[in-house]
Amino acid sequence: MVLDLENRVMYVNPAFAGMAGMSENDVYSRPVGEVCAGLPELLRFCMSPNVIPSEFTRSVNGEDMVYEVWLYPLTDSKKNTIGRLVVVNDITRRKQIQQENQKQQWKLAINEERERLARDLHDNLAQKLGFINYQAAGIHFEMLIAGVTTAAGELEKLVKVTQTAYDDIRKYIRLAREAASTDRNLVAALWQEIESFEQQTGIKVEADIAPGFTGQELIPQVRLNLTYIFKEALNNIAKHAGAGCVKLSLNVAENQLQAVIEDDGKGFDAKKLSRNAKGGFGLSIMRERAWEIGAQIRIDSAEGKGCRITLKAPMEEGKVLNAK
Repeated sequence: MVLDLENRVMYVNPAFAGMAGMSENDVYSRPVGEVCAGLPELLRFCMSPNVIPSEFTRSVNGEDMVYEVWLYPLTDSKKNTIGRLVVVNDITRRKQIQQENQKQQWKLAINEERERLARDLHDNLAQKLGFINYQAAGIHFEMLIAGVTTAAGELEKLVKVTQTAYDDIRKYIRLAREAASTDRNLVAALWQEIESFEQQTGIKVEADIAPGFTGQELIPQVRLNLTYIFKEALNNIAKHAGAGCVKLSLNVAENQLQAVIEDDGKGFDAKKLSRNAKGGFGLSIMRERAWEIGAQIRIDSAEGKGCRITLKAPMEEGKVLNAK
C-alpha cells in the first residue's frame, strides 16, 4: 500500500485490497483511516511516526493469522519525502514453526530434567534405601536365629516400610524414564499399568477402551498427564480402597474424551479428605494434572460406597483443547 503525505491511499495491490475488503479502484485517494477501518492494528501502525517493524493478528475464517508490517519512506529524485510504502507479510506459518520449535525445546528440557532427577534418585536415595532395607533384614534374621524377640516385631515393620519406600522410588524412576519418550502410546501405557495393578493386588480390572483409539491423536503433554492420572487412581485403589472390583473406561464421543475409573471399595468422604493435606495429596495431584490439560475431573465417593473418578476433556479433530 502506498500513502501520500496526507495519509491518502494512492495504490494497493489486489492482496492488500482483499484484506481491506475493497476493490483496488475503491481505495484510490481515500484516507487510510477509511481503507483500514476493519484493520485497527494495521491502522495504528500506519498512523504512527515510528518505522519499526510491527506485527498484528486477525481472524480469517476462524483461524488466527499473523502479519508483519514494514513501513518505508518514499522520496523523489531530490530526496524529498513524498509518501510512505506499507508492506504487509503473512508470517503465520513462520510463527507456527517458531512455536513448535519452542515446544520441542521445552519438552527436551523437561525430559533432560526427568532423566537427571531419575539418575539422582537412583544413585542416592534408592541405593541408600536399598542398603537400609538389606541391613535391617539381615539384623532381623540374626535376631530371630539368636532367639531375641524383644524388638523383632518393630524391626520387621521397619523392613517392610523401607521395602515399600524402595519399591515406590523404583517405580518413580521407571515412570520418569518412560515419560522421557513423549511419543508413547497412551493405551499401551494404560494396559501396562493395569497389568501391574492386577499383579500387585490380584484384582481384575474390567477395561472398556474405545476400539482403534491409541491416544496418538493427543499431544504428548495430554498423553503424559492422562497416564499419570490413571496410575495415581489405580495406586490409590491398591493402597486404600480394599476393593474387589475395578472398572475403567476410556471413550471419545461428541468431541469429548471421557475416562472413568470406579471401584467397589470402602470409599471415603471426598470433601473431608480434600481438606486433609496428607490424605488428599493423591486427589490434589490428579486435579492439578487435569487442570494442566484443560480437563474437568470429578471425584465421587462416600464411606462404604466405593469411588468413581470421571475425567472429561473437550476435543476437536483428535486434539484436546485448552491444554495449558
